[in-house]
Amino acid sequence: MANIRIYNVENVTTSHKNVMFNIYQDFFNKSESDYAFESEPVDFYKFFECIESRLLKSIVLLESGQPIAFLIYTMMANYCVEINLIHMFNFDDYENKVELLINKLLKNLKEDRIKKTISYPLIGIQEKYFETLTKLNFESVENSIYVFPFNEENQDKINKASHYEPELNDGFKIEAWNNDYFSQVVKLLNVCFSVEKDALYDSRYKTEAGTRDILNKIIDSEYGIFLPNQCSILLDNEKVIGVCLANLTTFQIANIPQVAVLPQYRGNKYGTMLVKNTLSKIASAHIYRVLNLKELNVTSITNHNCALNMYIENGFEFATTYNQLYYNFNYYK
Repeated sequence: MANIRIYNVENVTTSHKNVMFNIYQDFFNKSESDYAFESEPVDFYKFFECIESRLLKSIVLLESGQPIAFLIYTMMANYCVEINLIHMFNFDDYENKVELLINKLLKNLKEDRIKKTISYPLIGIQEKYFETLTKLNFESVENSIYVFPFNEENQDKINKASHYEPELNDGFKIEAWNNDYFSQVVKLLNVCFSVEKDALYDSRYKTEAGTRDILNKIIDSEYGIFLPNQCSILLDNEKVIGVCLANLTTFQIANIPQVAVLPQYRGNKYGTMLVKNTLSKIASAHIYRVLNLKELNVTSITNHNCALNMYIENGFEFATTYNQLYYNFNYYK
């Protein structure tokens, strides 16, 4: 007679602290190798501090009272829910484990009358869950990551990049970040991204209020250490018409979280110019030891050919792709 596995799925509370150390430590030890974390996640005790303060929420799957899998998620203001990860000790019966965790999350959101987009980037070994999640009505956008290496082999390109000087028409100029530009940049990002696939999995882009939340988190260094001096803001007679923002996700990895140009100004290579200008500032900071980098990276929708060609033209190299999943409560009333 086949063994019948009996699972219990519960919301993580402080009462689980005594039983979750081993499974959380298993995730912690595999965070870089299996989940492509660029830096260490919070340790077990900090994790439970975040649970207690409601910065993070979590769901745990138990078998015979022992945790065998868990899901971590974040409530993104009033706009969306992000699944940070699903981790399990092993992949035995993984389809059932994933389904139980996801259904518990959906139940939580429905009970709380929350009608938000759920976002889940399938990074690393989590790609294994793709088919299971699509059967649960998750949809997918494929993203590509491109990298500009800061290594000896790429030294000539680094030196060349550092000497870039933009050629602009009268009335146009490129400035570093200034908080005076904040409101204009919010409007620009909202206009540019509300109609892009990014808004499918991050519904904050659909409104100015949501876009303001994204920009606040970038400049407040919640998504990495903000680099205001390496940002590029393109102005037409003091009107913001394009942006390229920059931050550090670790002390050795720089990132471009946003590049955008107003629709009426496209077709003039302004996006390429902004990326070149930010790359130049980052390359110069690296050469003069202000930064000590391994790479500068950027993520884009895989079939967004204009954006991908812009990065390739600036010396970025293809690194990898991943599926960005999203789930909408359009049916829910």
